[in-house]
Amino acid sequence: MNSTLSFEDIILPLNLSQFLKDFFDKKHFHNQGISDRFKHLLTASQLMEFIKISPLWNEANLKLYHQGHTLPSHQYCKPSATLTQPSELRPDDALVQALLAKGATLVANDIGSLTPGLREVCSRLAENLEAPVQANLYYSIKAHPGFLSHFDVHDVFVLHLEGEKKWHLYEGKANEPINHPIFNNLTQEMHEAQKGPLLKEIHLKPGSFLYIPRGMYHDAVALTDHSLHISFGVTRPIGLKAITLLFEAMLYEKIARQNLPFLGESQQFSAHLQALGQCAQDLLNNPHFQDQLKAQLMSEFKTAS
Repeated sequence: MNSTLSFEDIILPLNLSQFLKDFFDKKHFHNQGISDRFKHLLTASQLMEFIKISPLWNEANLKLYHQGHTLPSHQYCKPSATLTQPSELRPDDALVQALLAKGATLVANDIGSLTPGLREVCSRLAENLEAPVQANLYYSIKAHPGFLSHFDVHDVFVLHLEGEKKWHLYEGKANEPINHPIFNNLTQEMHEAQKGPLLKEIHLKPGSFLYIPRGMYHDAVALTDHSLHISFGVTRPIGLKAITLLFEAMLYEKIARQNLPFLGESQQFSAHLQALGQCAQDLLNNPHFQDQLKAQLMSEFKTAS
């Protein structure tokens, strides 16, 4: 069992440049390593012990799902208080275990700091892909899918720890989806209509790695008594990041603060918008602005790692 993992240990036999050139943001990638190569990250028995530590969890970061539906938090949470926080709903171990026994899927969100191994993988992904990373855990029971066919708005790096799981990847792919209601609020009927034919069926076992590009439709079901994997969500910066910084920079430009011409003054209105566009273009081409943007993006993934 390897107690440390480099990025290239995960994507073997590829190196970083091969992965970025041929797979990242393009198509899925799967490999099978030795069965215990991810075992140091977390085990199912460790997970069950962590669940008993009430202050670690709340109704937002530990959720239960069944057949594609989120179970109401009152079914597995009870009011609980800590020394520093007032009473709030927190998962109750006995209630959680009872629902798991009935086929619920447990999802623990944002667990990248739960163990040293998880922190390390998050750091390696963030450094190599220059992006914030969030680690989410999925624990499911045989033949009880927690989620129906869907796509994610980030790239997914699946490290399979225990049990076995069958994944279906589909030909359908959302066009550059982001975390916004226009992508998050699609109905299941729309997902089913857009996922397309089955592209690949992949059987994950302990030591398996699967990369799923942002927007690719997929679903999965456990094949063994239990299945445990960690999905590392990688959210690369998009053009809107530059637009957000551009907005702040435009505050210092007189033309951006001036009143727009009256709507009936068509020529003046058009000329003003063209001047605004030129000002924005000049800023985007400005090396100082580009350096500011790079520094901001670097701070985001460095902080996240």
